[in-house]
Amino acid sequence: MLEKATIQNYQSNKKVAIEFGQITTIVGVGDEGKSGIMRALNWVCHNKPLGDAFINYDAKGTTVKVWADGHTVVRKRGRDGTNLYFLDGKELKNFVKGVPEPIENLLNMGDINWQGQHDKPYWLGDTPGVVSKQLNAIVDLGIMDDTTAVVAARHRKDKLRVEIAKADLEKATLDTEALDWVPEYIDAVANLVQLEDNKLNLAQDVAILEVLVDKATKAKLTQSRYSKAAGDAETWHNQGIKLAFAQSKVSNLENLVKGIEKHTVFAEDADALHSAIMKLYVIHKKVANLTHNADNIETKENEICELAKALKLALSLIPETCPTCGQSL
Repeated sequence: MLEKATIQNYQSNKKVAIEFGQITTIVGVGDEGKSGIMRALNWVCHNKPLGDAFINYDAKGTTVKVWADGHTVVRKRGRDGTNLYFLDGKELKNFVKGVPEPIENLLNMGDINWQGQHDKPYWLGDTPGVVSKQLNAIVDLGIMDDTTAVVAARHRKDKLRVEIAKADLEKATLDTEALDWVPEYIDAVANLVQLEDNKLNLAQDVAILEVLVDKATKAKLTQSRYSKAAGDAETWHNQGIKLAFAQSKVSNLENLVKGIEKHTVFAEDADALHSAIMKLYVIHKKVANLTHNADNIETKENEICELAKALKLALSLIPETCPTCGQSL
């Protein structure tokens, strides 16, 4: 809605200010510029007429300023070629015959909003067809027609989309039914994964058992060697007993020989003395063998001690129960 306007040097109106109300009446004597005011407002709203003939005869240019809906529109034209529109102080360019779009949208005035001084009374002299067109322009029935057409087009598109969606849904339903085997397949895969895990655990248990079997085999071999060493020790022990007995005899014989050498007794029977000396020689030889065997016994006893320690260590490495089945070993 127009709120007020100022006009400078437009035709006979050198300086005019108007404030508009709901109804504004312009009165005055003839040829005083009343129609010029209407032409100035029409010039701002429609950029008509063109050229610069409407500039006051003793002015270099004309300016019309209009306030509408809280905005200001300024139109300037000069004899030097100045041809400007301003909206809220901002210059608008790129127009020739028409009105810049922002100003046209703001003022929103068409030819139907203007009536000349000598025009027929509004609508009373027009045909029904012209009146209908003008009414349609006022209430903008074209928007209703355009809206109806847009709604119909969207309805057709949405209907087509619904049909496509139904077809997609039907296809998806069939695809879903065709995939009934998937849950069973997922369970089978899960079972397979579990079996793989069990296989890995069993492989680890087998590796542990192989280590234990190897340790047990080595322990058994050590025990066998220990048993053999114990048997050898028993044999050497018996030899030791015999050695001790032989050493006792040797000691008695040595004492006897010393007594013979001390008293220098001549034996009546030389053969008997020679026999006794030979027996003494044999006994000395046996004593030497027994002494050697005694040294071997001591060595074997040391080996037995070492084997006993190794057996004890091997037995300590064997668990009391099987790590797989839990039974006692």
